[in-house]
Amino acid sequence: MEDIKEEQTPKSILSQWQEQFDTEKEKKEELNLEKSSEELEKELEEVNKLNFQEDLENQEELKAKLEKELKLEDLPQEAKQTLEILEEKEKLDNDMRNFIELTTEYETPNEKRAFIENNLKEIKDNPELNESLSILKEQEQLQKEINNTKEEMAKEEKELKDQLENNEKKGLSQEEYDEKFAEMEKEHAQKLKEMEEKMEKLEQNFENSIENLLNSKSLSAILKSLYEMDKSLNLILKEKENNFDELNRQREEKLNLAMQTEKTREVVIDFIKELHQKTKSVENGINDMNKERNFYYELDKLTKNPEKMDLKETQKLQEYINYIDKETPNFKENYPKKYKQTKKIIENNIKKTMDKAKVKTSESKGISL
Repeated sequence: MEDIKEEQTPKSILSQWQEQFDTEKEKKEELNLEKSSEELEKELEEVNKLNFQEDLENQEELKAKLEKELKLEDLPQEAKQTLEILEEKEKLDNDMRNFIELTTEYETPNEKRAFIENNLKEIKDNPELNESLSILKEQEQLQKEINNTKEEMAKEEKELKDQLENNEKKGLSQEEYDEKFAEMEKEHAQKLKEMEEKMEKLEQNFENSIENLLNSKSLSAILKSLYEMDKSLNLILKEKENNFDELNRQREEKLNLAMQTEKTREVVIDFIKELHQKTKSVENGINDMNKERNFYYELDKLTKNPEKMDLKETQKLQEYINYIDKETPNFKENYPKKYKQTKKIIENNIKKTMDKAKVKTSESKGISL
């Protein structure tokens, strides 16, 4: 923007700024016409952001020069109106800037979640991969059931032994105890046998499913899926450094060596088990992101009219933000603008309540005097 001469009036200054802005806008529009539709969309988004920021900077610079060079009481009515319009527009621009920041803050996690969910969907849409992963998932669940059953059995046996020790109160003789214990052991053994047989069947199914992965297409799909899960975890964990390219290279070397030494099957099993663990971590990350999104919705509703909130509503908001901190510790990092805004509302409303209380206390003292 060219230097504003002292003899220019506020009106001419604004006109000059508007002409320059229109000229720059026309140049950018002509440049955009030469781009493809995809490039145009991205370019327009960036240009709009730059124009918006440039507008703000130009307006602030113009206002500062006007206030420095001119005294408000000495200005003609037209100039006074111009400054009032600038101040009003500055307020609107600040409101718009806050809105854009909040919108961008909300859209970024959404884009990240969509990218990760698409990676998971590609794995599930692969029949061979999904079959092996589903079996591993079922095996894992069954193992938990077996462990829980063993714990329950141990608890039942202990309770029965306690009854024998307190046989005077329970009226349980040694013979009755032995009979009950033998019956319980039989039931427990049968239940465990059935669960273990089911586990063996799942293991055989898993081995058979590996056969369907011993081809070039499936091997490529495994490596690609592992690579995408590494990238997804990198996004979820917000790691500053990424090593997914190096991990991918190491896996390729491992697979090539296995193919030369006829150990491809063992390596594929390792890869599938690794993929199973990583998809679990990614799914847990997605669940947390969905919880954060729901928390964002609720905060947005609770903070819609902060100036109308009473002390009870402010306390409810404080309790809710504490709950968010506990349930999703990363919320404040993924939605920093909304988090800070909420904290500020709480702080302002508490201060406002305290100020009102001080005024009432002062008034009461005045009346008593």
